[in-house]
Amino acid sequence: MLTLSLPIYRKKISSKIKQADYLKNGAAMQQEETSNLLTLQWASAIRDWEESERLLNLYEAQIILVEQQLQIMETTYAGGNLALAEVLQTQQLLLEYRGKKLNALYQQHQSLAKLDALHSPSPINF
Repeated sequence: MLTLSLPIYRKKISSKIKQADYLKNGAAMQQEETSNLLTLQWASAIRDWEESERLLNLYEAQIILVEQQLQIMETTYAGGNLALAEVLQTQQLLLEYRGKKLNALYQQHQSLAKLDALHSPSPINF
C-alpha cells in the first residue's frame, strides 16, 4: 500500500503562524508604547509640579519684599514726601504678585491631580 501526502495546507498553516507572531510582536510594541506614554506623562506632571513649586517660592519672596516696600512708602506718604499714586502703584504690584501666586498654586494642584490620576488603577483620559 502506498500513501501519498500532499502539502496543500502547508502555506496556509505557515502564514497563520507568521500572522500570530506579528500579532504577538504588535501587542508587545503596543504595551511598550503605553508604558513609554505613561512615563512621559508622569515626568511631565512632575516637571509641572516642580515648576509651580519654584514659582510659589519666588512669588512668596516677592510678596514679602513688596509688603516691606509698601510699609516704607506708607510711612513716607504719611510724612508728606510721597505721592498717593506711587503708593497705589505699589499696592497694584502687590495684588499682581498675589494673583500670580494663586495661579501657581492652581497649577500645582492640577499637576498633583494629574499625578494622582496616573497613579490610580482606573484609566482616566487627559
